[in-house]
Amino acid sequence: MNNKGFMMAEVIVVSAIVMLTIVGLYQSYNKIYSIYNTRIDYYDSTTLYRLGYYRDILIENNKLYTIITDYKGKVQEIYSANNKNNFSLPEAEISPYDTDTVFLVPTQCKINNNKYECKISGKELSNEEINQTFKDYLSYLSTSTIFASNQLLVLERCTTREDNKKNIDDCKYAYIEIFDGSEGIDE
Repeated sequence: MNNKGFMMAEVIVVSAIVMLTIVGLYQSYNKIYSIYNTRIDYYDSTTLYRLGYYRDILIENNKLYTIITDYKGKVQEIYSANNKNNFSLPEAEISPYDTDTVFLVPTQCKINNNKYECKISGKELSNEEINQTFKDYLSYLSTSTIFASNQLLVLERCTTREDNKKNIDDCKYAYIEIFDGSEGIDE
């Protein structure tokens, strides 16, 4: 009896099962790796510490209250190394990171089950002046986090391209809630 045909069919079936297993493992690993990279970019500890530094500079120079009162209810850039809108750092505290941009982001708040809850509104995501990776970050925050404050201070820290310009496709983000004292007041 000739078993060569049976052996060939067995090799094909086993090879197909092994290949399907490898492809399935790759797809699972790729999805987990993608989610991991997103979390690394969105919860970067270095960026969070830098944002805390900027917040402390605003507090020390009595600029935070002014920024909050001048707040226009939409995403606004409050500091960039190239565009010092609302405050500039003292000479001794100027950072070599010229790709840092600090934003003030509004939240929409309501009382839900006796808890004051705030989320980022959808209309902020349609602002054409901000780059797509920042919109993606705000979209991620709006679906994953409930805040307790009326504003967020968000830092966008991007890498630098070869031509020394900001690479808006490779950015890391962090946020800090800014409390203005009106949280929890039913308006």
